[in-house]
Amino acid sequence: MPKKKLRPRALNQLALPIDDSARARVLLAATVLFSEKGLEGTSTREIAKAADLNISLISYYFGGKEGLYRAVISEYAQEAGGRINTLIDSLDLNNLTRAKFRKAMRIFLEGLIPLKFRRPEINILLQREMMAGLPHAKDVYEDVFSKILERVVSLYRKGQEKGIVKKELNPYIIFFSMVHATDMYVHVNQCSVRPKQKIPLIPQDLKAYIDQIYILFVEGVMQ
Repeated sequence: MPKKKLRPRALNQLALPIDDSARARVLLAATVLFSEKGLEGTSTREIAKAADLNISLISYYFGGKEGLYRAVISEYAQEAGGRINTLIDSLDLNNLTRAKFRKAMRIFLEGLIPLKFRRPEINILLQREMMAGLPHAKDVYEDVFSKILERVVSLYRKGQEKGIVKKELNPYIIFFSMVHATDMYVHVNQCSVRPKQKIPLIPQDLKAYIDQIYILFVEGVMQ
């Protein structure tokens, strides 16, 4: 049986720029392969074949396989970080109200959660990198993801100062519980044997899931 090509799957499922440029095609193919096989288990020859491009373009655009791996993570991080920074920048935290807190967190979740569902391969890749101790993307985490964390935590902390959020809660625990609960739900929806087939109460659509996370991690932490 002929081997199935990766490129059509990547182009259909990933939210990277689908302009069919050589650089975008390499990124798409690399994202799928890195998530399935890891950095060490993926060769540049495989990536070039999946992208249907000359292998030399990987060095031309990214300087090699490690540069490509970092670019996959970095471009996702920049997309996520850009949305969150725009949201936080638009807020006047000194005049934070319950209504503003609720609205800001709703916008945050409606930006973050669909992005994670559109890019399930990235979630797998990021978790693999974190489990390995960030050997290839430590600076990306420090420059982008850590700043996202601190900005959202600052919103919860300001909410605590204003008497909106329960003071006994740790904002870091709230953030990590919220984000990684979503990661696990993404994995459940990608799994061939899904618990939701046996548990019908798990939300079947994305909006219902966002509503549940909002109730748990926004309404649930408010005074």
